[in-house]
Amino acid sequence: MLVAETEETIPKGVILPETKFRQAWDTFAFAALLIFIFTIPHQISFLDQEVGSEQFVLDCLLDLFFLVDMYARSAHFAIMKDGFLVSCPSEFRKIYFKTEFLVDLVSSIPASTVSFCFGVKDHRNRSMRLLHLVRVLRFGKYLD
Repeated sequence: MLVAETEETIPKGVILPETKFRQAWDTFAFAALLIFIFTIPHQISFLDQEVGSEQFVLDCLLDLFFLVDMYARSAHFAIMKDGFLVSCPSEFRKIYFKTEFLVDLVSSIPASTVSFCFGVKDHRNRSMRLLHLVRVLRFGKYLD
């Protein structure tokens, strides 16, 4: 089932692109991406400064958000493909895994959090955050 023509054919638990929840979710994801775009280069540039606990908590929460985002995109978020609504979870999951999954996977690895937990406190800890900037490849999707 690639095209959902009526509300009755939408499977339970699927969130359509035009719903307020989905628009709010995508807006928050875009804002989180902007936070990464500005804070990661700053953190790496000023390696001699300690990252404050507030920034560390924010980084962890954003890491968690993007992990949940991966799950939501693969299991609950219907998509528009070539002008058609793809609302069948198995179909939009296939499309997601073929198109955006690898970018999301690489950019969602909480490498800096893991390295912090293992006591790595040198420049490698902050440099690992560069992986999050891979998500910039999806920047245009948030503007649709």
